[in-house]
Amino acid sequence: MAHITFDLQNSSNPRSFSEDNLVHQYEFKKISNYIDEQLILADTDNNAAVRMHETISVLGSRGSGKTSFLESLMSKYQTSIKAEVLPMIDPTLIEEKGHVFLDIISRIDQKVEEKLFKKNNGFTFDSDNEKEGWDALMRKLADGLPMLDGLGGTMTEQSWQDAEYIMDSGKRSVMAAINLEKNFHLLITEALTILERNAFIIVFDDIDIDFLKGWRVLETIRKYFTTPKIITIISGDLKLFSLEIRKQQWKNFGKALLKNEGEALDKIADFNDIVTVMEGQYMQKVMKSERRIHLMSLAEKLKQEGEGYFRLIPNKTLSKQSITLEQYYTDILKRYGVNNAFQADTYITFILGLPLRTQIQFMRLYQAFDSVVNPYPVNILDPFLNDLYELRVDTTLVSSTPKLLSVVILKLLLSKRVLNEAYQLQPTTTDTSLNSSLTALAFSFADASRKSRGLFFDYFIKIGYVRNLHGTFGYLEDNLNSIQSDTSPSIEGLIKYAGLQQDRVLRDVVGDITAYFRGYLDMDRDNRQPWGGTIILPGLATNAKQQRNEIEDRIDFVFRDSSADEQTLAFIPLSINRYSTKNTTVLSYSIFGLLGTIGELLKESIFIPVALSELSQIRSYTMPDFIKRIIVEGEVGNTVNLDFRTFEHDSVFDDLPWSVIKWKEEFENVDLVFAPYLIGKIVTRFFYALANTQNFGNYASLGQMFHDQIVTFMNAVLIEESREIVGINIKLNLNNTNFSDQVFVDNLNAANRIGPQKFPVAQWLFTCPLLTAYLKPNLLESISLFNGRLYSAKTHINIFDQLCNVSTWGNTVKNENLQPMPTGRDFAGKYRALSKRKLPFNWFTFDTSMSSATKNKNIRINAKDIFGEDNLSSAYLRDFRKYLKKLNINSWSQKIS
Repeated sequence: MAHITFDLQNSSNPRSFSEDNLVHQYEFKKISNYIDEQLILADTDNNAAVRMHETISVLGSRGSGKTSFLESLMSKYQTSIKAEVLPMIDPTLIEEKGHVFLDIISRIDQKVEEKLFKKNNGFTFDSDNEKEGWDALMRKLADGLPMLDGLGGTMTEQSWQDAEYIMDSGKRSVMAAINLEKNFHLLITEALTILERNAFIIVFDDIDIDFLKGWRVLETIRKYFTTPKIITIISGDLKLFSLEIRKQQWKNFGKALLKNEGEALDKIADFNDIVTVMEGQYMQKVMKSERRIHLMSLAEKLKQEGEGYFRLIPNKTLSKQSITLEQYYTDILKRYGVNNAFQADTYITFILGLPLRTQIQFMRLYQAFDSVVNPYPVNILDPFLNDLYELRVDTTLVSSTPKLLSVVILKLLLSKRVLNEAYQLQPTTTDTSLNSSLTALAFSFADASRKSRGLFFDYFIKIGYVRNLHGTFGYLEDNLNSIQSDTSPSIEGLIKYAGLQQDRVLRDVVGDITAYFRGYLDMDRDNRQPWGGTIILPGLATNAKQQRNEIEDRIDFVFRDSSADEQTLAFIPLSINRYSTKNTTVLSYSIFGLLGTIGELLKESIFIPVALSELSQIRSYTMPDFIKRIIVEGEVGNTVNLDFRTFEHDSVFDDLPWSVIKWKEEFENVDLVFAPYLIGKIVTRFFYALANTQNFGNYASLGQMFHDQIVTFMNAVLIEESREIVGINIKLNLNNTNFSDQVFVDNLNAANRIGPQKFPVAQWLFTCPLLTAYLKPNLLESISLFNGRLYSAKTHINIFDQLCNVSTWGNTVKNENLQPMPTGRDFAGKYRALSKRKLPFNWFTFDTSMSSATKNKNIRINAKDIFGEDNLSSAYLRDFRKYLKKLNINSWSQKIS
């Protein structure tokens, strides 16, 4: 099959191409036929009285390849014995006081003078009849030139005083102006006779850019280029031609008419109809529809010629082998995390529809990936800069501050009101500039995510999470019609309230988002239903007035004697929603708060132990009161101090910070790239699947509910990433996990059979110690198998059992639901062995004089031989303390049976 090969090394500037390697071959043959037909007509036509308008229009958007097309056309006819090709005319390069008509005459005169000079062997003869005749025609034509727009002079005061001069000069000028077209045609005929050609080919490029100069060109063509001996070709954008003509037609009415009748009598619509008719008639005369050549995009070409029609050599320094344009774009997209063929087709279809110049820029990026050719980073924004500028996207911020990418993206989506439709940054809208900007930002985000893993969670929350909340709030003006108020719930209000267009701590962002929609839900009178990934808990035991036996299922009571690791994990997802008008609070447990914390820990220059300590502080966030219209904006969450949380430095931690550091280091050199649409699909699947785990009727304990939410998140990751695997038919169960882990376990097993290494995002997330810490230990065995690790309680910090002792709002886990102490443990034997040692007894009790973390550390150092290497988990030691408390043992001296 015939094909066209792009030479990227020589395609950055307009130039002529051979006909067999020209992109627009069909259009080239079509315009060549027009020219050949007119050359024959020009040779046989002797009827100078018939005015003809046969201008050929080459139409296309900016960068569509018009100049190269015209250069190639002119190159073909330069060697023709029938056509005299004048140099291409760009009206924008003509001086302000110049006129295109005079410019053309000067070019023709130069051609004729050169020919006559050559015929006379370089000598000028006074008796040369051809030369004299030519000069006479030039003088005759020159008399009418001052009447052209922009060339007319003014008479001096002395001239006005000579009546005879005025009459003679005026008569001569008027007659010359009347005969200007006729004299011009005579000049053209004589010039062609001297040059021994049938017709001139005059090409105007980009006459649509400068409206004033472009209009002069169109008027010159309409008035004077009416002979078949001039083959006129103009190029530009049809939309700009339309605007250019409409502007002049509106000027014809004059300001007085438009004001007195158009505005005063409300007839602007009538004038507009007249302008539209006049525009259509003008264009039909000067730019006949049957002589318009539309340069098709590469996408249209491929539909016409079939796949594989365009090929290119990506990099001559590495290989001489050419590949198809479709494969070329597919390879580039893979570098930006677009592996799914269906998703790739969306981007490829859009890119192929872009102007050729833009595509050439984009193609050349492939070469820049080769460090030998270009050692500098690729700026993916370059081919799309004009569209980004048009939509006021801060490109400097995008390039210099990747951590603010989500902020820039959110601002664009909000300004164009396409948050709901375009949050995956795919070019699927009807706005070309917006599609270009979305594509550029999608690639920029994916490229930045290679080094900044925290962008995954930043996008997940600021774009994906917020987009899914959009369906609840809607845009402000949609809700209020023409009345706008910041005190009414809206997506704009949420974004402003949570500071989503600032560089804020993600956990605080989630805290404010939760407070905002909890305030919205509270319009329905103390709504405590779980929603939007939040679980409502009973108030803190610290603030409760109930008796001890009534607050044992509160989260702070359950974890009051736990280790620093366990307390940190327990309190990371926790926040307090405070009413602005009454002394009441709502306790929220949010998986998005956990995900936001992971995102913060992935940032560079973060000291993990200190960060964990700060990010697990319980903070309160004020809820808006939409009923009383009270909004407290920009308030940083206030810390709620718990007496038993006294650790302030990293030495009190056991394993948690180091496991996070190890996790980060393990994936430091793994090539992970996150396409925004993949994150978007994950968060949407997760958000709507959460609805099935937000039914209080199925949950009494926080542990089970939070476990199911994390499983739902992991299942969403696994399903959406499976769709990115190229060339493998993998069938996962797409059903929601609901209240069983089996769907997720089955999907894990299916992924295992394909090869876990093909799921880099899932492997990365499923090994995160801050996610696995909340899961049932038996499920961790399946996850560990998927990740290629052996599960052991010692290497996995886990608080699932403890969270199962925490009640959710309106439910209780006390008594029948309270998790029993593990059976089968030889606590009596451990006690007897320890009673023979001289260890402080309070290490083994719930006494608060020393933190549990310090106690556990001392036990691990001094009693390892008694408890054994595998039994030193914090959960095991907590159960031992429960054993002592249950038997009411207060010292080592007490005997047990």
